[in-house]
Amino acid sequence: MVAIYAHTVGDLGYASKLGKYAEYSGAPDEEEVLQYARVVIDCATANPDGQRRALIVGGSFANFTNVAATFNGIIRAII
Repeated sequence: MVAIYAHTVGDLGYASKLGKYAEYSGAPDEEEVLQYARVVIDCATANPDGQRRALIVGGSFANFTNVAATFNGIIRAII
């Protein structure tokens, strides 16, 4: 699913602005997603250059994924 977002950004002419996309699978719990999201956010903000950044969070689920837990991890990393 995340790759679709990345491809759409590129299709709209902003591929050179796309820093990184990341995804996870395997039914991670909230703490695992929290740590993962912190790493992604830290990397995105490590070298301030005055440019604005956007964090696009998209999701989809499989029958083994606890969507609430994974999104709670992302939310905790942001706040």
